[in-house]
Amino acid sequence: MGGQKWAVLIGADVYEEVTVEHTSKHDIKGMPIEYETLHGAVLDVLEMREHLIQYMGVAECRIRTLLTRPWDDEPAVEQDEPFPSDGTPTFSEIVQALAWVLESAEKDDLVYFHFSGHGAQATTVYPSLKGEKGLDEALVPIDANNGGKYLRDIEMALWLKKMVAKGLVVTVVLDSCHSGSATRGSGRVRFRGVVQTYKSTAEDYPTPGFMAELVAHNIGTAGEVAHKGSVVKEHWLLEPREYTLLAACLPRQAAREYEDTHSNKSHGALTYCLLDTLRKSPLAVSSTRNLYRRVCARIQSLYCDQTPVIGGTTDRAFFGNDILDAMHHVLVHKVDPGPQAEGHKLELSGGTLHGVQKGSEYSIYSFTDRDMEATLARVEVKQVSSHHSVATFIEVAEPNKIEPGCKAILSTIPAEEQFRVCISSKVPPDDAKAFVKAWENVPSRKRAWMQLVTEDSSLHLTFRVDMSDSGYFEIQDGDGVALPNLEPPLPKLSPRKPHWPEMLVYRLRHLTLFNMVKKLENLDGTSTMRCAFRFEVIGRSRDGTNNTSPSNIAQVEERNGEFVTKHGGKLFLRVQNKWSKEVFFSIFNLRPLFGVKQIYPSGGDCEPLDADSERILPLTTEVPRDSEWPSPSCLDTFKIFVTPKSTSLGNLELLDLHTSGFRGSAANLLQIVLDGLRYPYRNGAISDDVDEWGTEEIAIRTFK
Repeated sequence: MGGQKWAVLIGADVYEEVTVEHTSKHDIKGMPIEYETLHGAVLDVLEMREHLIQYMGVAECRIRTLLTRPWDDEPAVEQDEPFPSDGTPTFSEIVQALAWVLESAEKDDLVYFHFSGHGAQATTVYPSLKGEKGLDEALVPIDANNGGKYLRDIEMALWLKKMVAKGLVVTVVLDSCHSGSATRGSGRVRFRGVVQTYKSTAEDYPTPGFMAELVAHNIGTAGEVAHKGSVVKEHWLLEPREYTLLAACLPRQAAREYEDTHSNKSHGALTYCLLDTLRKSPLAVSSTRNLYRRVCARIQSLYCDQTPVIGGTTDRAFFGNDILDAMHHVLVHKVDPGPQAEGHKLELSGGTLHGVQKGSEYSIYSFTDRDMEATLARVEVKQVSSHHSVATFIEVAEPNKIEPGCKAILSTIPAEEQFRVCISSKVPPDDAKAFVKAWENVPSRKRAWMQLVTEDSSLHLTFRVDMSDSGYFEIQDGDGVALPNLEPPLPKLSPRKPHWPEMLVYRLRHLTLFNMVKKLENLDGTSTMRCAFRFEVIGRSRDGTNNTSPSNIAQVEERNGEFVTKHGGKLFLRVQNKWSKEVFFSIFNLRPLFGVKQIYPSGGDCEPLDADSERILPLTTEVPRDSEWPSPSCLDTFKIFVTPKSTSLGNLELLDLHTSGFRGSAANLLQIVLDGLRYPYRNGAISDDVDEWGTEEIAIRTFK
């Protein structure tokens, strides 16, 4: 049961003008920095405040609102009460508001922090954490033009750490630029940042007491030698854990202000699309991850070069306590103008990297239709690239209701692309019939990527179900070889075990999905991404800490292509960008219990990495519990995906294959693990339309 709800809301339209020349900020070239007036930040906060009070149960007495006057000197929304500001967003008042909520809120209370205003980038004042060439990202208080301090990422991270340590459930929304690269746009489009990078001065550096607080709260590796690039990430995410973060854009992108042509009012694009999504079904509960996907689709339908960022605990209800089941699907990215009728085109936010195939059919549902009860349309995929696909309507039930953010659920794929399963003639006829019945009880859209064929079929087989001499069912590959490392840890199945047909079908589906991820690779020899990065183990920690100084890194034993370590050991992985441009990466763990888990970034889509830079990642190795894993060792495969642009690969995640996957009826057993979109790639290959991407693997064997 959740506790009280609290909110700190900050909106800055009007920044102080420079009044004393020597107090103004200067960039790395010595040029002065000034922050101009925004037109939508105050309105963002006023409308978000209204939504929190009316629909999310936040009492006014537990909201601290810091606002400037609106840019036009008039109240931005009609209100019966005075302008609801508890102060102005100077550095000191922002810090006081954070201290207020930290002191006032109790364990299990929920805290929402929203900032709409300018963002900034500065040379780091934390070289021991980020390296001498590192950069700090910051929120810009309104007194920044007059010598006021920035609220830097590390300082904000410390506040969040303290809240999490107190047991607060924290949601953070930042509608500002991550960095100062707003170089595009004109006319009525405004950006929440400046082009320049602030050159930090001696007065900006933290005190020894503050650095000691960072160490006490386990932020970064204060006092250690930094490798090339950064040890602590150079932007807001800072690998968020146990809190939820939603930010307006990637590093070096612009956070735009959007002017609604109907109301002639401006908003931050992130806040506008977030409120638009929340208002469509204000009482519905959605995870932050699913909310983000719809918000991202809406923003990119407006501005293709602004990609919101998500991180942290994203399976929790937005500004809530409940952990919600994941819903995996692609979304409608944009719809061509004109009547929504047969033959009309739309774009889906999924491509070959996500399992979309030319000729596949998808059913379109409203974003708020969680149970997929009302089909709006059916579409067929005509063109596929790595990240997106183009489809045409083949049937439209609800014209003009399809919009960016609608869900697209796979219904059929071409027969030649399906994976084939057969039952061996050694399986007794009655048992074979029971298996077929269990198979057919699975809705066709939930097994669209699999096909049951007869043993004498001339088509290539993916799996074969056989019966061993001892009377147990056996899952084999297409050549009749039993799959290794399956039993144990899973119990053997026999016709005497209750619900064996459903459990066997469940295992086949799960193994198909697992092998899809394992075999996924880009076979295009001309792809520049194949040589654009390096993924390697650089050693193990001598003292078991995250200290990455050379004296603490020892060599790791390697046997037969596998790195060998012990349970509880700490290894260091390194990702290097060898390309001339920025790349994006995500790392997945293909686990011994046949699960697939994204381990980096935690909760986010992918991580940017600058040209000629690297990221050092500590990794603690573990063997599953004895009850799950009787063997003396286990093998984890860590797979990295690298792309030249931000890419969401969350649909590759897969729960571990446990006997606990079956509870109750067959209908409960066969719940979708990853609904609709995903299915294996034949031989790990990718279609001819692929864009640039690359992948590498590291195998690590851990002994008890």
